[in-house]
Amino acid sequence: GDGQPITEQTRLDVDMNFAGDTFSLITLASTNANGLRNVYTSVQLTVGEVVGGVGSVGLLNGAIQVELLFDGEVQRTYDQGDLAAINPNGTGAYTFNAVGSQIGAFDEIRFTQTQTAGSPGVVSGEFSLDDFIYVPPATEFTSIVDDRVYGAYIRITGEIGATATLTDLYGRDMEQTIRLGQQSGTNFVWGDFDGDGVPEYNDGIGRIDLSGFGDGEGSSVYMTGGLINTFTGEPPLQAEFLEGGFAWLFDDIDLIDEFEGSGFGFFTLPDDELGAMGLPNAAAQVIIGSPFDRPQLGYNPGGTPLGPDGTFTDPNQGVFLTDGSSIGDVILNSIQMGSSRFNGSVDMFAVGVNYGSLSSAGDLGAFIVASDSGVYSQDPGDDDSTENDNFTTDSQILVGRSLGQFIVGGKNLTRIVVDGDLNSPDTAPPIDILNYTEKEIIYGFDPNVDDAIRAFLRTNRDFGGDDVLGQRAVLFGDATIRNDTILSAEFLNSPGTAAIVTGSLGGQDPVSTGVDSGDVYGFAVDGTRDIVIESLGLSTAFGGQLRIVDSDGRTVASTTLDENTAFGSVVRYTPTAPGVYYLVINYLGGADTNSGIDFAYSVLVSGMAPTTLGSYRTALGFGSGADTRGVAADGFLDRPVVVLNSGSAGAIRVGTGYVDGSGQESLADGLVNTLVDGDTITQMAGFSFSAPGNLYNITTGGDIGAGSAGTFVPNDFTIGGHFGTLYTGRLDLIGDRPINGDVTGLALNVGGQIALLNIGGTIGADQDNSVGGLVVETGSPTIIRTGLDEDLEGHIGLIRVGSHVAGANFILDTSASPGAIVGGFLVSQDVDNFGNDGLYNDDFGIFDGFGGLDITLGQDSDIRFVDIPQIDIQGAADLAIPLIAGETLTLVDDAGGRLEISVTSLGPVPVTVGRVYIVPIDGSEGVAIARIEVDLTGTGTIAGGRTLQIRGESGQSVNDIISIGRIVVTYSDEQSRILINGTAQIDVWRIDAPNGLDTITQDTPRGDIIAIDTDTLNQLIINEGDLGRTEVVDWGPSELGPYLGLT
Repeated sequence: GDGQPITEQTRLDVDMNFAGDTFSLITLASTNANGLRNVYTSVQLTVGEVVGGVGSVGLLNGAIQVELLFDGEVQRTYDQGDLAAINPNGTGAYTFNAVGSQIGAFDEIRFTQTQTAGSPGVVSGEFSLDDFIYVPPATEFTSIVDDRVYGAYIRITGEIGATATLTDLYGRDMEQTIRLGQQSGTNFVWGDFDGDGVPEYNDGIGRIDLSGFGDGEGSSVYMTGGLINTFTGEPPLQAEFLEGGFAWLFDDIDLIDEFEGSGFGFFTLPDDELGAMGLPNAAAQVIIGSPFDRPQLGYNPGGTPLGPDGTFTDPNQGVFLTDGSSIGDVILNSIQMGSSRFNGSVDMFAVGVNYGSLSSAGDLGAFIVASDSGVYSQDPGDDDSTENDNFTTDSQILVGRSLGQFIVGGKNLTRIVVDGDLNSPDTAPPIDILNYTEKEIIYGFDPNVDDAIRAFLRTNRDFGGDDVLGQRAVLFGDATIRNDTILSAEFLNSPGTAAIVTGSLGGQDPVSTGVDSGDVYGFAVDGTRDIVIESLGLSTAFGGQLRIVDSDGRTVASTTLDENTAFGSVVRYTPTAPGVYYLVINYLGGADTNSGIDFAYSVLVSGMAPTTLGSYRTALGFGSGADTRGVAADGFLDRPVVVLNSGSAGAIRVGTGYVDGSGQESLADGLVNTLVDGDTITQMAGFSFSAPGNLYNITTGGDIGAGSAGTFVPNDFTIGGHFGTLYTGRLDLIGDRPINGDVTGLALNVGGQIALLNIGGTIGADQDNSVGGLVVETGSPTIIRTGLDEDLEGHIGLIRVGSHVAGANFILDTSASPGAIVGGFLVSQDVDNFGNDGLYNDDFGIFDGFGGLDITLGQDSDIRFVDIPQIDIQGAADLAIPLIAGETLTLVDDAGGRLEISVTSLGPVPVTVGRVYIVPIDGSEGVAIARIEVDLTGTGTIAGGRTLQIRGESGQSVNDIISIGRIVVTYSDEQSRILINGTAQIDVWRIDAPNGLDTITQDTPRGDIIAIDTDTLNQLIINEGDLGRTEVVDWGPSELGPYLGLT
């Protein structure tokens, strides 16, 4: 044709004689700024004779062919046989449709003379066309399909030959186009041309198949997403990619709200509102996989899926690298489903929300999720519900060799299984475990630049992962992952004992708006080797400081402020106990005004314990009460499960919170769906861990246990080797210790020894409850058992409790290990002004129950230092014995040693001057002497003052060790004294004399005093023993003394 429009009053006369003669018919969209055409599913027209013609054969001239095309590609062809089947007369009504074609619609009808007239059986094509009736696509699902349109971008870096193939949810190769959705003025939707609501291509991302990455060194896969909009005229300024009137807008770090608005979620909205819910509040940009099955022949685009749903771990969905290659970083920013599989190793796998599974035959350096993993729940408040159900997705992580870090920014129900096979490099290939690149990436440019988020996303896409930065920033919480605090520390443990850490400080960017002033790295140690920190390269010679801090944040070793730390500076420290320490790297020069990176470093850390699981960290635990969970196969509520089939684990950290973009520690409750507060959802309310080797640390931001308002869920830890340290209540945002950090329902079953249990709150009770007071838990007692492996000793270094202990809810049992030593059991250590604090209108210490503490030791065992301010049990007087001046009190220590306690007096009438608290020990020969409280004022001598004498009975030797927890001199004067003598060894953990003393004399063989806190002291005599230290078990802390500070 001549390109002229055909109007309703126009009839088209056609005369085609030669092979190749052709013409096409199209209709243009109403808004034709981009030359757009309308699309149709069928057309009906009338074929007639030309004006003046007689006896036309119409379309049946032996050579005419009719084709339906879309975007220049033939969708359906009608030859002479097809035309005769429609209408054998050649003239009259004809209907052409695109049913069954690839697209199901067409934007062009093309008529072609395939042979020249005069050829056998071919005559001239002379006919007319009139009475066109076009049928456009259905519009019922236009808005639904249009709302589902998003863009996905993928970039791979690898050796020559590395490939990535993307297929949609139906196994079709993805089309590389952003032409998706309805353009203004058109009558169709790109991707659903026939309007049936079933996309013809790019229907979700089903799987990504990778290959050819070799050993994985320097390789990466990066995905991000964005919105696709249409435009006419000038493209929008935020456009990142353009194609035929479509623009990719690249200016949002999180698209979860948009996904729910488009109908992706797990719950319908109330009142028939369009959309869905069930996704957490942060953070993802693409969706990979789907739990729903919409069969092509039963798609039901306007309703819920007709096929099976709830399969979050479809084995045909996910990311796959199965050619034996290994890979570096896989950063997907995705809502991840399916069962991803890697037959090699993976340095890092990072997603936004994880509902799927992953297996790695070799090492998995880090698995990072910005929000929830393995769990989905309803949005709170959308239907005025008073309960919020949490459902497991049956997600699991399977690792053949070792897992470095498991980090989740929300809740977690993903099951973790690590085989720990370190001896099969062919089937479980290793990664580089020596070189560690900081996961916190801050790009170092002005946070207030124009189009700030777009600038960040562009930088992360184009420049992240280069040779300087090493890798890209990873979504975490509502920003990117940071390591500015102890609770947010990145962990370095691996099957090796050393790591070279590379990182930077001082920068800002539009997401990390707070200056990066410090980086923190955690590492577990077994206490048998020195920790050595050596600077290999710091960009500013005198600008950096390297510190080693303990779990309380106290600096234990450091470079000096004037030390040249550029190269070769060494910090060496002998750990006082197995457990976890932290490397803190600070830049001391102050941030530059240009927001750039001020300080880069490379530091060697050695002396670490080898592990097959470096660390497990979740920003949240699980709520209780209003937040419910399903029931697992063991009959309890669903809970996180970690299983090591070989090797040891560095740290389990639950309820750590996260560091937000401003650099401040934050609660993560606002990032997930929950009806409870940040305190409650931070609890470790259910956990299962087992390993044949050691576990070096458990740290919780809040409580262990479901709380008095929640349903009991076991927290079981089965450790074949030794256990290091337990620290609870470490997230100050939800409360200070000793109110924060209660422990209930913990079962700690250890094959060997325990170094330290440092419990911030109570044992067996809930302090931060909704009813007030100190509520005793009723679910299950806390049970500590050691020495369960007959080849290992079952010593416990120290148990320290910040608040009180509900005696009926605590069991300590070392009876499986004869000769086991408990270095100390210290209770109510952080309760200020005990007895007068008014917090509970009562005194506690040990309370509840009828027998004090349930402590069972084995033969020849001993509990060394017990400090309990009060033992207040039901139905009986406190387990305290009056101390009467002028009389001698004789006791038998739990290890069998005998001692006499007396206070001198010149008075004629016996006077009660104090009391002695004792703790019965099952399986022992006596009692633990917890505390001696005594008033040493009065007439002990002619000059005044009294003397407290503690004497080992005659006939004993240095091998008869007697331990006393604390001596509290409530009142004293300038003549008051303490005398410890006799033939047995008597050790004292602590002496408090707030009013001062004249003399303290320790005159027993090898007798020690660990700590003295007194206002004044004229003379201290220790003849054979030590001040500040004593004999300790080999696995426990070497320093048992309290941190007194200086005043």
